[in-house]
Amino acid sequence: MPVLCVALVPRRDTRAVVRALRQQTWAFTRQTARSGWANAPLTVFWILCEDALVETLTALLHAASPSRTTWYRSPHAWHADAWLHPTPVTWQGAVVSIWPLTYTDATKLIPDRLGLSHDAECLRDSESKER
Repeated sequence: MPVLCVALVPRRDTRAVVRALRQQTWAFTRQTARSGWANAPLTVFWILCEDALVETLTALLHAASPSRTTWYRSPHAWHADAWLHPTPVTWQGAVVSIWPLTYTDATKLIPDRLGLSHDAECLRDSESKER
């Protein structure tokens, strides 16, 4: 059964994720969004895959965009020696959400102008056989 994987990736990891997806020949599309702390830009990846490959895809995304711990030094003088005592901050890596698709959903995602309607027909036939 096909699934749609939506991955939110920090901008600093976009190149690494694109490189990893292309090396493994994953088909994807992406879009830049502004959200999160201090309006930090994110890249939203849309990836269609089979449900059997979700774990592989998730591991690939987390390897290309891991969480990181860094030391944050406040520019504000909350106390006199703020620069001498930095605070550890963990920045989130890739966040992946999985959405199962039906035939109707998949046909909405596959434009006919690309000549992929045959794939949608095969998907519909496989779903009707499962029922």
